[in-house]
Amino acid sequence: GTLFILTLPLFIPAIFFVGYFARVLRNTSMNEGPPEFNNWVDMLFEGLYTSLIVLAFNSIAMLSLVFGLLFVDVPPAYVLVSMIFFYIYVTPLPIILYMRRGSIRAAFDFSAIIKVYTTLQYFIAAVLSIVASVVMFVFILFVMAFFLSLPDIFAPLGVPVIAFTLYWLYVMWGGLCGNASNRVLGDNRYDIQRDN
Repeated sequence: GTLFILTLPLFIPAIFFVGYFARVLRNTSMNEGPPEFNNWVDMLFEGLYTSLIVLAFNSIAMLSLVFGLLFVDVPPAYVLVSMIFFYIYVTPLPIILYMRRGSIRAAFDFSAIIKVYTTLQYFIAAVLSIVASVVMFVFILFVMAFFLSLPDIFAPLGVPVIAFTLYWLYVMWGGLCGNASNRVLGDNRYDIQRDN
């Protein structure tokens, strides 16, 4: 119970961020600009539902990781890289379908999912996202090393820099995959849940 209370101040902002990320994916899949921070209650629930969708899809990756480590003679690094690629490739589209149609069931529309996943544009978007993630990760390590080398009083200043970097990484990832999905799904408005 104590651990839950201590982590609650971090959990709630994370859910809001996931909700905003879901809106980024929806808007870019409609060829629109970044969404605004509004309708906080809706954003909270969108974040919760999106988290459940991500958990459902990426449980496959986790099971593959466990299977690869326990039953197959596969190097752990290879399994980990494969899981990361799976996460970056698979995660955005179910969220886009959920946000566009306003239904969790839409996230499991496998006909639409396969249609988008098998396009060259989506593959390129995923590869670019992975490259950007590696660059951002190296930058974050540099920032951490720099601020940790300073007197202790300045070390906390690295936190907002890292948070801002992660924010733009997710926005860029959502933009790349959202735009790639737009080429297949189009930007029809009849299936889109707005956040006015």
